[in-house]
Amino acid sequence: MSTTSDLVRDLNDFLRSLDELLRTRTAQEAPNIARDLGAVPQFNGALDLLGQGLGQVGGGVDVAESTVAQADSAVAGFEVLAATIKDFGDGGALVEAAEMVDLPAGPFETVAGGIAQGGRCLEAALGVAEVLPDPRDLRATRARLQQLQATVAALKAQPAANPPAAIAGPQQP
Repeated sequence: MSTTSDLVRDLNDFLRSLDELLRTRTAQEAPNIARDLGAVPQFNGALDLLGQGLGQVGGGVDVAESTVAQADSAVAGFEVLAATIKDFGDGGALVEAAEMVDLPAGPFETVAGGIAQGGRCLEAALGVAEVLPDPRDLRATRARLQQLQATVAALKAQPAANPPAAIAGPQQP
């Protein structure tokens, strides 16, 4: 099963490959072909649209990166809490302390059992957090998107420097 982290890594690989493809000699000929076909406005319009789409995806990645960074901080705090609860164990120390001061152990066993159950739930929740992508991977995605936008923008065709001269009709004396 793929995790979100796997998907982000695959997206980064795809963006890198696409950028490399658009930098090949063959791709660099596309503007010349568009110029030869008289399709510069359409070609450049398609590149503008692609660049805008990449920018929108980048904006979404920025939001996701911020959210994941916050979640990453929260997860770190919950990991400390889970470790503390695990150290608490099954509550045997609490029950022993209650018995030492001549208190009935029953209520403490119930509390200790509840804390232990909460710890197991917290550990399960932390397991789910493992599927979150690393914020650094999302920053890399944003950087790749920006690089790809620059590559796409560099592919734009320039209009022909010397447009074909109009064919002149017969000269009037």
